[in-house]
Amino acid sequence: MNMDLAYIFLPSIVFALFGGGLLALIAKLKGRSWLAWGAIGTVCGLIPIIGFIGWIIAVIIVLAGSSKHVLPAEVVNAFTQGAKYSHMEGHTGIALVPDERVIRLKNGPFIKQYTFADVRSWRVNSQSGGGIINTSTNLASSVAAASANSRIRRENQQASGLFVQMRDIDMPEWRIDMPSQQQQARWMEIMRQLINDD
Repeated sequence: MNMDLAYIFLPSIVFALFGGGLLALIAKLKGRSWLAWGAIGTVCGLIPIIGFIGWIIAVIIVLAGSSKHVLPAEVVNAFTQGAKYSHMEGHTGIALVPDERVIRLKNGPFIKQYTFADVRSWRVNSQSGGGIINTSTNLASSVAAASANSRIRRENQQASGLFVQMRDIDMPEWRIDMPSQQQQARWMEIMRQLINDD
C-alpha cells in the first residue's frame, strides 16, 4: 500500500471503529439497538468530515431517545405479586393489591409498600412543547438546538405522569412514568374506585 494512502485511510478506519464502538456502547446503555447504532457510527467514521457531523447527530439522537429500562423478571414478579392492577414503565412502577389494601410504589432503586390509608392524594399531568426550531446551517447552533431540545424533552417527561402523594416524610411524592393520557385516565379511575371505594 502506498504510504500516502495509508495516511488517508488509517485515521478514517481507526475513527470508524472507535466511533462505531462508542456509539454502540452509548446505545446499549440507553436501551437502544446497539448493533444498528454501532453500524451507523462505523459508516459515519469512514467518511471523515461529513461522517463526523453525522456521528455527532447520531450520538445526539441516541442520547435524546427514551431509555427503556428492562427489569429482571424476578423483580417484576415480586413487585406485582398479588396485585390486581400494576403499571411499570422506565424506572417507575405502581401496583395495587385490593385484597390487602396495599399500594406498592417504585422509583429507580426505591420500592416501598403502603396501606391505602397512607395515600393522601393523586393527580396526573401531561406536559409537552417548548422545542427549539433551528434554521441555521451552522453545526454549533444545530448541536446547541438539539441539546436544548433534549433537555426540554427530559424536563417535559419528568413533569408528566401519575403523581401519588403519600403519608411519608422520606418520600412524600412518587412519580410514575405514564406518558399515555389514556393510561393516566384509566389509573385515575382505578385509584378512585379502589382507594376511595367509589
